[in-house]
Amino acid sequence: MAFLSRGGTLGALMRDRDWQDSPLGAPADWPQSLKTTVGFLLPAQAQIVLFWGPDYVALYNDAYAPTIGDKHPRALGRPAQENWAELWDDLEPLLRSVRETGETVHAKDRPFYLERHGYGETAYFDISYSAVPDESGGIGGVLCIVAETTERVEALAARTSQLDTLATMFEQAPSFIAMLSGPEHRYVLANKAYKRLVGGREVVGRTVAEAVPEAINQGYGEVLDRVFRTGERFHTENARFMMQPDPTAVGSEVVLDFLFEPVRDARGQVTGIFVQGVDLSDARREATAREQAEADLRASREELQLLTDSLPVLVSYLEGPDAGELRYRFVNRVYEDWFPGGRSGIEGRRVREVLGDEAFQNVLPYAQRALAGETVVFEHFMPYRDARHRHIRVHYIPRTEAGDRVIGIYAFIEDVTEQRAAEAALRQSGEQLRLATEAAEIGLWDVDPVQDTLYWPPRVKRMFGIQDDRPVSMTGDFYPALHPEDAEQVTSAFAAAMDPQLRALYDVEYRAIGRDDGVVRWVAAKGRGVFDESGRCIRVVGTAIDITRRKADEERLRELNETLERRVAEAVAERKLLLDIIDGADVFVQVADRDLTWRAINRAAAEEFARIFGTRKPQAGDNMLALLRDRPEHQEAVRSVWSRALDGEDFVQIDAFGDPALDRRHYEMRFRSLRDPNGDVTGAYQFVSDVTDRISEQERLAAAEEALAQAQKMQAVGQLAGGIAHDFNNLLGAIVGSLDLVLRRDGFDERTTRSLNNALTAARRGSKLTAQLLAFARAQRIELKPVSVSELLERMQDLLVRTLGPTTVLRLDMDAPRVTVLSDETQLEMAVLNLAINARDAMPEGGELVIRKAVRRMDADAELAPGDYVELSVIDTGTGMPESVADRAFDPFFTTKPVGQGTGLGLSQVYGFAHQAGGTARIRSRPGQGTTVSIYLPIARQAFIAEDETGAADPGETGRRATILVVDDDPELRQFLIDGLHELGHHVIAAESGAAGLAQLQHSRPDLMLVDYAMPGMNGVEFAEAARRQLPDVPILFASGYSDAAAIERFAGGTTTVLRKPFGLNELAQAVASRLDDERPA
Repeated sequence: MAFLSRGGTLGALMRDRDWQDSPLGAPADWPQSLKTTVGFLLPAQAQIVLFWGPDYVALYNDAYAPTIGDKHPRALGRPAQENWAELWDDLEPLLRSVRETGETVHAKDRPFYLERHGYGETAYFDISYSAVPDESGGIGGVLCIVAETTERVEALAARTSQLDTLATMFEQAPSFIAMLSGPEHRYVLANKAYKRLVGGREVVGRTVAEAVPEAINQGYGEVLDRVFRTGERFHTENARFMMQPDPTAVGSEVVLDFLFEPVRDARGQVTGIFVQGVDLSDARREATAREQAEADLRASREELQLLTDSLPVLVSYLEGPDAGELRYRFVNRVYEDWFPGGRSGIEGRRVREVLGDEAFQNVLPYAQRALAGETVVFEHFMPYRDARHRHIRVHYIPRTEAGDRVIGIYAFIEDVTEQRAAEAALRQSGEQLRLATEAAEIGLWDVDPVQDTLYWPPRVKRMFGIQDDRPVSMTGDFYPALHPEDAEQVTSAFAAAMDPQLRALYDVEYRAIGRDDGVVRWVAAKGRGVFDESGRCIRVVGTAIDITRRKADEERLRELNETLERRVAEAVAERKLLLDIIDGADVFVQVADRDLTWRAINRAAAEEFARIFGTRKPQAGDNMLALLRDRPEHQEAVRSVWSRALDGEDFVQIDAFGDPALDRRHYEMRFRSLRDPNGDVTGAYQFVSDVTDRISEQERLAAAEEALAQAQKMQAVGQLAGGIAHDFNNLLGAIVGSLDLVLRRDGFDERTTRSLNNALTAARRGSKLTAQLLAFARAQRIELKPVSVSELLERMQDLLVRTLGPTTVLRLDMDAPRVTVLSDETQLEMAVLNLAINARDAMPEGGELVIRKAVRRMDADAELAPGDYVELSVIDTGTGMPESVADRAFDPFFTTKPVGQGTGLGLSQVYGFAHQAGGTARIRSRPGQGTTVSIYLPIARQAFIAEDETGAADPGETGRRATILVVDDDPELRQFLIDGLHELGHHVIAAESGAAGLAQLQHSRPDLMLVDYAMPGMNGVEFAEAARRQLPDVPILFASGYSDAAAIERFAGGTTTVLRKPFGLNELAQAVASRLDDERPA
């Protein structure tokens, strides 16, 4: 395969490759045309890939391999579609075209989508795809010579983008820019601003003299020539230039800042001039206009002051964020006559302060309407605080700015006190005056009583629902049209007007029912009689007006006023109630803006802030951070918790705040953001509750739950341990009893006797282990009675010294008063001995062991009832233990001793015994600093009474012989009982269950029943209850190895005898004799 001998890495890969999986087969079998082409492409420096055959199997050289990235080397010798799948729809048509036509395909910067580095990308290539003939004259493959141009294409695109950006910036620049070329100063470029400056003239391609001749006329041609000739920049500011786009029209002056910058070629020769500048004309005009406007404003204000000062009415201008905060910004001289303090004492003050609260409340609703954009005219009586009370007529005219936003109120106020007084006196005639002034709605009427004629113009006829062209009369139309409720009043008034003696003014308002249309209308009529010289009424003339709409308006107005007054009162009351509730609430309410300035704060929140941070009581307008400027750590805490809400987040958070030296409390804070109509955050508010007590209660509850879980765990393990102990007691009972019986026989050699005694001793040691299990399980019955701790320790001292050995020094600290505790003496001895042995084992190199007694008063302990306790502590100087180990020390079966040196029940037994006795046990330890285990036992109310020690009875002293029923489910233990009782001289009846025992009672009458408590099916108490119904006077003796004393006592009372498993023949004999001598049945 010499054709593969060259080609570097790819040549080696091809030589070493196993070609069995390739459609091409072994290279030795390749056609010569393929071998020749491969031999050609392998050493080539160009990037070349050959796609051979109808499957386009890929063969390529070292230069091409990096082009396909992670497709190499798996693409070598495989069909192209397997490794170029992502671009196959793009690549395959190109390859097929060359293969089918034999024509070369080439392109520059051809894009292809590739996945060659673990992700998709578009790459660009210069390509040349050529056909390679085979031996048959057909086309065997496609030779692809490529050159990747991705970097060049992307760089060109980036440069094009930059040029486009620069062109856009040039065109849109606010300053005017142009480029001049050559000594004739021909325009090459000009942006929009430049074209706008020269009046829209097209300048590109023309010289300055051709395009802007006025520049030459004003001397700038010579400036351009000098810059081009010398290469020196020209710059000027505030240059006045006469721009004249139309030579036949008058030009306009502009003010410019600009420069002429020479442009040089690579040899440093000036080839053109860059023109750039700013048109200051508008700014100049605006500045001049502004100065003139300011001068005009000053003059206008002076003229306004002179004008308003000459008016007899009050003229003012008011501004403020709302009606309640309106302030006087301008007042005329008349204010000095009305209010004390002069003009300077009024301008700048709040309207409420000048008028007084009562007078201000009269104008407040109208000011609110004016600030809402309404022009308001009203009259009101004003009880001014520091000025004479007046009746005033007021015009409020809103002042608006862009967008119709009201920024203030113009106020025109007229004193109408005298006018209102005159109107009150002349109210009747005032109505006539009003009718006369409203000529457009007045109708005239004329009655001739002499001729009995009536004149009504069309206006009056329409008031009475009569057609315009119909004649009318008093008797046919006027009187019949009067509303029945008004007829008498009108008739009397008209008669009084015609009476020569009265000559009264006819002035009535009445309802008329339309003669033709039946519509009811209100009419106001006025008139006077005309009398001749004899006093006869010859005419009555007057006016009439349709006041139907006015009456309806008055009625609506009255209703609206009543509704408005009611709603205003309700709204004010509701708002006051809400504010009172918030301010009086225990919850803390605060509202702050973005810089943490209070916009509102209720009383409770203000008092709490001052209390926990030691500041003055804050109020609206104060800044939180400013109040805490001397407390930077609290500043940061406040800023941190508010920042989330001020960023737009609504949330609830519980955290602690406050100076620890004063009071630090936990608070639940509910934050909400405040937003303006556009949705932008303007501040935040919070509702805060003090949850310190709740947090403390939760912590207390968590501790209680943890203690409950521990107690439940101990109970569960204890129940398991108790069950195990019960089963062991049954087993040990059979062993101990059987060994006891065997040892009572003679004839054993010394070795056998020793072995039997060793077995009995081991069995009794096992019983002690079950006693520990029962004590841990709280299942062993302890008898609480007064025990002298001092005397107990003194009696144990020798035992403890022997147990601890020579390397441990024992010291008893008994300085506390000699008191007694409620305890089980045996259990207490076991607990002290257990703790002493643990302490010895913790001091392998020896040390000091202190047993200390102290009296403690416990009033606030979670585990102990209030009272006095003896604290009995065992203190060693040993290795100690970490907290994680100490926390588990009382757990059952937990031990740090090596396997075989500890059961893990010792400390759990101590803990269980202490709790059964009404106390507890605790441990304190640190690595390298020893361990202290303390037992707390309640002090007894009665004194300690020492018991006499009596020896055990001889099993041979059994008393009378008896027939005994034995009921026990354990066969080995039942056999021991049978043999033991036979040994004692008794007759035995045996039963393996409660049911079997009851069956025996059907035909036997025992003197005593010996019953196991824990039996399947029917337990001992259930058997005893059934047996008593048959033989109520037969005594019962219970045997138990479990925690069944309570159930037995409920059946037989507190004085019953219970044999505790395991027991020997001596204990069995004593118990049987005791029950046979006792007359009670159980």
